[in-house]
Amino acid sequence: MTRTKMAIEKVVHGANRAKSAQQVGFSLIELLVALVIGLIIVLAAGSLLIANLQTFRQVEWLRDKQAAVTVAVDVLARDIRRARTLQAIDDGAGITLEVSNRGDSAACGTGEILEKTYQVATSSSDIDEFVLRVQISSVESNCIDNPPPEPIVGGFAGAGTAGIEFSDTLGDSSIWQITLRLRESPLGSAGETPEALTFNVVNRSKALAKAGI
Repeated sequence: MTRTKMAIEKVVHGANRAKSAQQVGFSLIELLVALVIGLIIVLAAGSLLIANLQTFRQVEWLRDKQAAVTVAVDVLARDIRRARTLQAIDDGAGITLEVSNRGDSAACGTGEILEKTYQVATSSSDIDEFVLRVQISSVESNCIDNPPPEPIVGGFAGAGTAGIEFSDTLGDSSIWQITLRLRESPLGSAGETPEALTFNVVNRSKALAKAGI
């Protein structure tokens, strides 16, 4: 009887061990749940990464746009203030002025009269990029021979929208109103409204002549 009982217990114990061995590992449902959880974590991390990249790109674009405005305002205001003559061209989409050479052209002598034309046009390297350009020529000599326009700064609106506009406010060239129109986004998508910045610049010689000084 004792031997029989021991044999039965041995058989039962072996069966329990076999059953436990069969239950080692994960079931199909457990694997599916783990897969779903992992997928959710990956998607969340990817969304966070994309959001950070978009934020970084937008901050970088705002910085570049601010730099473009600073450069354009500084260059245009400096030349308009000291110009001997000024004239808007292409219905205000550009301006031609005469200034004394003060490092504007290394090919011409100091103090020589130069003609400078500012306009916004497509970049020579990217037809979708609109840049402020200046073309410099000599009034008194041939120190500059057919110079190509020099790009100054990009980021301007184009394709049907004037990236820059010059207006002789009083009609006597003493006060000029300049409007800069910049792309709203880095890619300049169609249909967007350009961001406009308007400022006034006083031409010293014309203002003094008007005041009788």
